[in-house]
Amino acid sequence: MSVHVFPDLPDSELCSATYPALGPDFGSLCNEADKHDGNHIALVVVAPGYRRYVVWTPAGEVLPDEETSLAHAQGQTPPIEGDQVT
Repeated sequence: MSVHVFPDLPDSELCSATYPALGPDFGSLCNEADKHDGNHIALVVVAPGYRRYVVWTPAGEVLPDEETSLAHAQGQTPPIEGDQVT
């Protein structure tokens, strides 16, 4: 499973877009650099010890995560079901 690498920047230089879908991840901030190209992505905590990626377009459309799709194809537990933090 591929892992997304986020830029190592101070909070003041990160994108301020917020995740638009209702639910516990609503309002999560994009973890990419400010004024980045492409979709927004955030790594969010699902439960203690578990995390997942959420992805949305600049227009606010929520997308399935690429890592989730890849994990399903390989028979792995996808991040949406809980990727244990080690």
